[in-house]
Amino acid sequence: MRRAKMIPWWLLIVVAVALMVSGCGDSGGNDMSNLSGAWQNPSTTQKVTINFSSDKTTIVVGDKTLSVTMKPLTSDNYILRISDTSLGEKEWKLSRVWDDTGKSFMLKFEHDGETENLERVKI
Repeated sequence: MRRAKMIPWWLLIVVAVALMVSGCGDSGGNDMSNLSGAWQNPSTTQKVTINFSSDKTTIVVGDKTLSVTMKPLTSDNYILRISDTSLGEKEWKLSRVWDDTGKSFMLKFEHDGETENLERVKI
């Protein structure tokens, strides 16, 4: 009889742990891989490509490929450190901006005193 009363508690604990492990309600976390890909400023058609597929993180702005070091500030905000011979040392900011449903996002790209909103380029 006592064993039958304990089953609902164990079931509740198992379900709670499964939801935590599966990341239910995850808004991207520290997963920077979903930032990889082609992005575009719809008002200027400026393209930005972020690549995490290699050992080195690169960002392509226009036709210039830059090696960057990305440091997460929060789960949705990152500092990009660029060291380039022609540009010098730069620190830019990249932020995910989620839509009202929390299912998709755009990027806010702050660089050189400018802020651009970037949308994922659909292929």
